[in-house]
Amino acid sequence: MKKDQVQIGGTYVAKISGRLATVQIDAESRFGGWDATNVSTHRKVRIKSAQRLRRDAATLASTEAPVVADLPPQDIDERIAVAPPSIVPYEQRRAHAEAADDDGPRYDPSRCATKRCRGTPVMTYLERPLCQACWERHCREEQSSEVSENACLPAGTADDACRPTGEPEAPEQENEMSKKMSTKKQSTKKQTKAPPVAAKAKAEKKAAAPKAKATTDQKPKRVSALDAAAVVLKKAGKPMRAQELIAAMAEQNLWTSPGGKTPHATLYAAMMREEREKKGEARFKKVDRGQFAFNG
Repeated sequence: MKKDQVQIGGTYVAKISGRLATVQIDAESRFGGWDATNVSTHRKVRIKSAQRLRRDAATLASTEAPVVADLPPQDIDERIAVAPPSIVPYEQRRAHAEAADDDGPRYDPSRCATKRCRGTPVMTYLERPLCQACWERHCREEQSSEVSENACLPAGTADDACRPTGEPEAPEQENEMSKKMSTKKQSTKKQTKAPPVAAKAKAEKKAAAPKAKATTDQKPKRVSALDAAAVVLKKAGKPMRAQELIAAMAEQNLWTSPGGKTPHATLYAAMMREEREKKGEARFKKVDRGQFAFNG
């Protein structure tokens, strides 16, 4: 709106806090704009410019016609008549469904009444058209339910329910049944006795297997380089260097290097470590630079 269109005391539609509301202009504000009152909340607000006012609320109320609630017709025929052509089939389906709720479900005689079945009906059972496969399945379900009910009855009544009254049991049938039961018992006894024997044999084999492995896996313990050096020094009775000890151990078949590049350096460090740690109990004693004698 424009500034010359705003009147003191008029009501207008303005946007306040992001929402459209009806305000009444009270007076011009000394800071510019107008002082107004929110009609719905009765709070004081300030309209900074005429652009905040959208339209005159009084003229809008006079031009708008009263809205009457347009309720949909309740009758099915009226709904079908009022509905557009695009949704007429949906209205017809609803009409059929409501009619079926009153009179019970209605089935198409040319289709099987079972859900998701496309078979051709061959008979009608309880006003339901059924195909041959559905009828056979229904009969099997009824027979299984009868068997479960007979299983809950006391002994001697389940067979009487399925047999005509006054018909005695044949003695031949009793003898055959007793023979079958006796053979079943014997077979079960044999099956139960066999597993313990097999288990014992397996246990004996397992117990014997570790002993055989223990005897075959026993190998002579390999002599270490330090032990071999102590044996060589004890036999020699004189000080020797590390390289001489390596050669003497190989000649006497006591110990050979597994492929190391400096076995004499490794042996020298091991003899020094034993002398330093064990002191008087060490087997080696350094007597000169690079020479060791047997300490014993």
